[in-house]
Amino acid sequence: MLVEKSVNNGVISGYNKNFSIIQGDNFYYNFNVLNNNGEPANLSGFSGFAVLKSSYGATGIIANFNFLIIGDTTGYCQINLPHITGIPVTKALYEVEITGDNAYHKKCLYGNFYIQPEL
Repeated sequence: MLVEKSVNNGVISGYNKNFSIIQGDNFYYNFNVLNNNGEPANLSGFSGFAVLKSSYGATGIIANFNFLIIGDTTGYCQINLPHITGIPVTKALYEVEITGDNAYHKKCLYGNFYIQPEL
């Protein structure tokens, strides 16, 4: 299980973070989204999503993460994939986007997602 709190400037631009996990594990990652002033972003009225893909430009999705805004006014969020069993051993890519009114989409996290075999 991975639990980590990381600060990123997701409202301004994406933050790169790579993960390596083992098949069958539970994956959780907590993070804060900051505004242009470096303060916690107010995410009231916003939502988001996170996906796992095989490669850049891939149209298919390997898995959808659960995405939670835990603190509307504090910018505190979580992505998770409980009990990763149906996903093959692979080097995949993930991205997390915050969405809002007027077709607002902003990538706040992205990177490599390595799934290692169980021993």
